[in-house]
Amino acid sequence: MFDPQTAALLESGCSISVATVGPDGAPNASRGYGLTVLADGVHVRLLLDADDCAAMTNLAGGGAIAVIGASVPTLRAVQLKGRAAEPVATSDAADLDRAARHMESFFTEVNSTEGTPLALLERLRPTAFAVCTVTVTEVFDQTPGPGAGSPLRTVP
Repeated sequence: MFDPQTAALLESGCSISVATVGPDGAPNASRGYGLTVLADGVHVRLLLDADDCAAMTNLAGGGAIAVIGASVPTLRAVQLKGRAAEPVATSDAADLDRAARHMESFFTEVNSTEGTPLALLERLRPTAFAVCTVTVTEVFDQTPGPGAGSPLRTVP
């Protein structure tokens, strides 16, 4: 199970970075949106840019995935590792609403912390989303400092 503070961070307007790896070993970095920790405590639901062909290909058939959620103002960060269900599910109205709320919160945090104009941040907004359910096998503290990299949870 995710502790309440970790779940709250991941479901907030945090920065969500996604890493996948191709069949040839080539890495791919992308963004995630509107992460939800599912009630079973083993899975998360994540929205991805449906037009990111490399991520979609890398995740096909249960590809490995790492997801990092980081608070913009505090830099508190958590990394999840696991396997993704193929991201072919079409996002619905609730997903689009969740993605919009996530981006508004994230953009506001970046604007207030870094001063980046909202118009520039809008360039990060995807035109379409794919839904990806991740089976989480490991959770790590990635907050900068001496505890970075410490395991928070391992799922057998």
